[in-house]
Amino acid sequence: MIYKMKIALIHFQPPEYYPPIVNICNYLLKEIDQSEISLFTNSTNTELIANISLKKIYKIFKFQKNDKRIIRMVKAVYFNLYVTLQLFRLKPSTIFYFETSSSFPAFLYFLFYSKKTRLYIHYHEYTSLAQYKQGMLLDRVWHFFETRFLYRKAYWISQTNEYRRDLFSRDYKFVNPQLLKVLPNFPPEPWIVPLSAAKEKMQKAPYRIIQLGSISTKHMYAREFFNWIKEMNGLFMLDIYSFSTQPDVATYLEQLNCPFIQIKGSIAYAEIPGTLSDYDIGVVLYKAYSKNVVYCASNKLFEYLSGGLDVWVSSVMLGSAPYMRSGSYPKISFVDFENLASLDWKKLIDRDNLAYEPSDYYMERVYRQLTEHFI
Repeated sequence: MIYKMKIALIHFQPPEYYPPIVNICNYLLKEIDQSEISLFTNSTNTELIANISLKKIYKIFKFQKNDKRIIRMVKAVYFNLYVTLQLFRLKPSTIFYFETSSSFPAFLYFLFYSKKTRLYIHYHEYTSLAQYKQGMLLDRVWHFFETRFLYRKAYWISQTNEYRRDLFSRDYKFVNPQLLKVLPNFPPEPWIVPLSAAKEKMQKAPYRIIQLGSISTKHMYAREFFNWIKEMNGLFMLDIYSFSTQPDVATYLEQLNCPFIQIKGSIAYAEIPGTLSDYDIGVVLYKAYSKNVVYCASNKLFEYLSGGLDVWVSSVMLGSAPYMRSGSYPKISFVDFENLASLDWKKLIDRDNLAYEPSDYYMERVYRQLTEHFI
């Protein structure tokens, strides 16, 4: 059966920093036939948005690191007005916005015109009520309209796991629990490697470790892990792939002068599977600086796992607990990065008498519920 729908996706933040929006766009394009799918977004100076296959991508403006606050404010206002006008022109059957920062055009549209249009909302991160109060002024304003109006119009509101969904439900008791969904951040199924590739991992020292994404010494156990790598004296090698390396990290690495740690720069999302093939272990180093992190299962966990890598996850991330496994490989293990001196790393990397269990966490399995809901 051919389904024809007009779907407007609104994602204020640059999609090159948010793999799930890339995956959702490409999946919808493939699964919902003959539909007109438009993405309204912003970008950075990188061109990594090319990973999205949609024909209709409205890149409203580019973020610049040196933009002053007033310039950012003007750009935000322009984004919201432009997207609102486009929504009235398109009259989509579905509006799907991501995060509070993307919500205001949906509010204006539904305030004046909502005939035959369904509203979907997804949050990459959980934001507590206290965080909203302490956050940016515009986000506080947009969230006011979310809670007073948009949540009552929505057909779907999703978080990335059950923990975050339940926290959201407790924050907004007036929202019908049946509207609340779980939409995890899993990579594409083709990323999952076969046995022949997975069994090549963890064969001999030096064991190669990869850290994907942003890294800092403030919100992550970077300093502790860097010190441990140096103390291992070549048994482990660490490579860091990040869009931006915080000055505190660069300064500390310069002082540490460790030849076993390298900053490799950024890679496109589509290049991750090929890059993972060179590594044995992936790390998730976050500290417990917010409920969002504590109840998080990071994108990186599932990306590493798909490539056959063992995954070492900060033990403060309770949202990752359901995914721990040690009876097969690749393993997923909690690591106390505050006490690495007592880490039994030989036990962690041991794969004797273990069988390969490929990842069961891929986007096609979870996004199917979204497309079925659309239809």
